Amino acid sequence: MVKTMGDNNAVLLRAHGAVIGSESIPALMVDAVHFDENAKALYDASRLGTPTPLTKKESDEFAANFKRTNHSVKLWRYYLSRGHEAGVIPDDWAESLAPKERA
Repeated sequence: MVKTMGDNNAVLLRAHGAVIGSESIPALMVDAVHFDENAKALYDASRLGTPTPLTKKESDEFAANFKRTNHSVKLWRYYLSRGHEAGVIPDDWAESLAPKERA
């Protein structure tokens, strides 16, 4: 499985589901959300025909401009605030779970 994952953060195991690994808890949560959203989007797109994947150039341009840490921190803060507002995350947890780095 590790060999299959290579430098990627996720692998989908037939008849088992996803295995996701990341460099931090916030990044793992964001990766899990994105994995689920992207799987649904791919499924929906495939119902309309054959999806067209990004070209290597498009993928390389995205990778060059994407700031993974900033993105993870921003979304972690967003979901943390949503959970706190919904009463799912207690006040003392919200403060201790807030990332120290800037988004």
